[in-house]
Amino acid sequence: MSKLNSGFTNRKGKKTFLDVFFGSILRAILKNRMYFRAMEKFGFDKLFAYWKYTNHIPIILFICTVFSIILGIKYFRKESTYYFLLVYCILALFVIEVILNFVIYFFTLNKITYTVFVETLNVFFALIEITTFLFFFKRTLNTYLIKQLTNSFWIFFLIICIIFWSNSITHNVTKSQLVRNSYIINYIELFILLIFCLLYFYDLLTNDKWQFIPINKSPSFWITSGLFFYCIVSLPTLLISDKVITSRNLYFIMGSIHYISFSILFLCLAKAFSCKTTITT
Repeated sequence: MSKLNSGFTNRKGKKTFLDVFFGSILRAILKNRMYFRAMEKFGFDKLFAYWKYTNHIPIILFICTVFSIILGIKYFRKESTYYFLLVYCILALFVIEVILNFVIYFFTLNKITYTVFVETLNVFFALIEITTFLFFFKRTLNTYLIKQLTNSFWIFFLIICIIFWSNSITHNVTKSQLVRNSYIINYIELFILLIFCLLYFYDLLTNDKWQFIPINKSPSFWITSGLFFYCIVSLPTLLISDKVITSRNLYFIMGSIHYISFSILFLCLAKAFSCKTTITT
């Protein structure tokens, strides 16, 4: 028995299931270490090139997302809306910064597979995003009309997402069609959220309950303000990106602007987490 495997035995000298399992993983890693080194170098080269094109804005987004999660955990409160917002921040970090970057920059995919993966993940995150903020507005504004609107819009959006996933899996669609359909879903999501941001600001100006809450200490104001900025910046940015997708430099500029608005949203969420009052006030 080699030294490598000599530790993978029980006291009687027989291998257990876990010994065999972890031993096989270790041998596979050592056997393919040159592949992993090549993949690592190739992946980081692509990742660094992307950061350069986007003026390192994705790093700022990463820092803002982590910062919001840290404050969310530090000031954690047992509120259902708080749960939704904190989970949203964690999923944003996991989906955008971990899964998306790892697969895009560390694996070589053909164009259609790459497009299907990225756009499917994009629509999945859009569903998470609209679910989180519709739930937030439902609890914050808390009227019968708002409850009916949030439920109706959420069901409508879910149906659109299911249709998109179904078409992506079962039909032969081109790369441009996938990207276009994904963009349309993003337009719809941001437009819906923008409507509820305006409804919130209208309620803020007309409802007497808000006059007793200082604006700078209102978590819902910070959340809605960040979301409003995110929507009004991202909507035209996505519209322009769709038109200039063939121009690499302009496309990355639009992407950088989108990431900046996204970063501001997470900073506003961090501020909301740090407020001492209920997250929906």
